Amino acid sequence: MLRSNKNTGVSIMEYAVLISILVLAMMAFQTPLRRAINYKWKQSIDSVFSTDGRQYEPGITTVTVNE
Repeated sequence: MLRSNKNTGVSIMEYAVLISILVLAMMAFQTPLRRAINYKWKQSIDSVFSTDGRQYEPGITTVTVNE
């Protein structure tokens, strides 16, 4: 049995709606996802280069090396 053009048009419209919903969902979660990734990235970098939140300033910041 062959599909009629009406059924083909409906299925194309269903796919278009599905794709547009997926695109809108991706756009909605783009900012929170980017913030979460940046936060985790900053946490990992801070744990590697822990300076207790202080910036190094020559002559003011003291550095101790444990050998």
